[in-house]
Amino acid sequence: MTKQRTSLKANQQDQRKSALITGASGFIGFELAKKLIQEDWQVSAIVRRADPMLEPLGVDVVIGDLLDEKLQQRMQICFDVVFHCAGDAQFGNGPQYQHSNVEITKQVLALTKSVNSEAKFILLSSVGAVDRNWSDDCTQPLDESTACHPTTDYGQSKQEAERLVVESGLRYTIIRPTMVVGEGMRTNSHFRQFAKMALSHHPLNFFSLPGSFSIIDVRDLVAGMIHVAEHGQADNELYFVAGSPMTLGDFFKMVNPKRRRLPLSVPRFIRRFMPFKLKALFASCLVASDQKLRDIGWQPNFTAEDALLPMIEVEKALSDIVRVPVGQTVVTGAGSGLGRAIALKLAPMRENLLLLDKDKQALSQLKAEIPHARCHQIDLSNQDEIESFLKADSWTTHPISELFMCAGIGYRGDFSSLHNDAHQRTFSVNLLARVSMMSAVLDQMMKRKFGRILIVSSSSAFQPLALMASYAASNAALIMLGEAVAHEVRPYGVHVQIACPGGMKTNFQRSANVKEIEGEKLMLPEEVADHILNGFSSGKTTLLISSRTKMMALMARILPRAISVKLWAHLMGRLR
Repeated sequence: MTKQRTSLKANQQDQRKSALITGASGFIGFELAKKLIQEDWQVSAIVRRADPMLEPLGVDVVIGDLLDEKLQQRMQICFDVVFHCAGDAQFGNGPQYQHSNVEITKQVLALTKSVNSEAKFILLSSVGAVDRNWSDDCTQPLDESTACHPTTDYGQSKQEAERLVVESGLRYTIIRPTMVVGEGMRTNSHFRQFAKMALSHHPLNFFSLPGSFSIIDVRDLVAGMIHVAEHGQADNELYFVAGSPMTLGDFFKMVNPKRRRLPLSVPRFIRRFMPFKLKALFASCLVASDQKLRDIGWQPNFTAEDALLPMIEVEKALSDIVRVPVGQTVVTGAGSGLGRAIALKLAPMRENLLLLDKDKQALSQLKAEIPHARCHQIDLSNQDEIESFLKADSWTTHPISELFMCAGIGYRGDFSSLHNDAHQRTFSVNLLARVSMMSAVLDQMMKRKFGRILIVSSSSAFQPLALMASYAASNAALIMLGEAVAHEVRPYGVHVQIACPGGMKTNFQRSANVKEIEGEKLMLPEEVADHILNGFSSGKTTLLISSRTKMMALMARILPRAISVKLWAHLMGRLR
């Protein structure tokens, strides 16, 4: 348990309504927590791991596994309402749903009874608990009287969870949302996937499909959940929260209006024999009515178009570097070289630019060229200075949507002849500073389901490089780190790119004491910057820039390590 600000006694004395949320780190749970706090509820949440976004809201956080029976003894929080949002929310098939959606519901019901048997239990279920019978022609919307015919293990687990709640003896309300959209939705969920298709050359993008879906904005959904929690008439009832419908054809047109699409339909008698997922593309399988909830005073504030538009803009921004993301863009090493080139290219497209460099004079010159940018002097080899900066207003006032980490240093010389400070600085600037900054932004990027991170490595990363051992090693570590993190965060809409340029015409050769070969064709930083920005639009992870980089990467794969070390030691000694 991370923090227990609210004891049972204190809760009893507090006249505010109190709620416990499971799954508060998730898309819907987090939005619910925000809304409850805004409405002056006292909110607690059980989460499996620390979430840096919850406590700043004012949520009392309990770290624990919902399947841990000892959690009940550790609970010191009272509540009037339990919002059970935890579970596996992805459609599909698999035995994991029994664990995620059924067993956890059993435990949360038991916990509720042990702490406050008078509490009201709100179950976030799903339209997937209903689906359609194979013979249903889908001409009528689903409603609370529709018989359940779940077609997936996911839907069956949700139906079973509903049964457990009904039989629990607690006051309850069951909520069945349809297609929920909004800020923070998973990048692999229904309409975000459809948006990706509409922006690509996916086969479905060539047709206008008549399948229709009810779409509910997450803000309307959580408003409905709070409404039933406060409304006595909603006790022991089941409600759809559906919003308004939209066809796939209209959605694809909304995302990409310039694409010509052919109308495509399937006769009704053929649709009956289609698998449910395919059938949904051609019929109104997942259209539902929420009239029952409207009858007790709830009304949605957002149309399907209102709900979908922000998500569409995020998807477009992810695939187009020109589009302006919400939040600020940070560039390190912005005073010279590649960092300066990227800053100048981004300046016409970004209003909220934060530019970092150690060189105060270089920043002043850059500020004259980009008057709307904010510039901050920082020594990235000083970890204390970095930690202090990461708490400063210039870093924290605006969420960071893009982080271009271009600052880097290196020193030429035998490892033993260079002072230890040179090795320490190399790893501090090239690796540790980037780790600190990346750690500071990833949580918020993942929560917002949008982010770009650039890690500038080097062609030196592909082999042991005598006479620049620490420099090459730090760059090799960046590739390993970057590719691993890129895989972890891509499902959350965060694009990490590791750029490996070859030689560039910058101050690096002079500052690193590396000789420039006569007649050597070094790339201009502006050229490398173009490659990097285009790489973000194309979705690439590891970007090998220049034929030199590609050749060095290929040789590292082909040559035995012992030969590679000797070869590059010889070349470094003679040419550099």
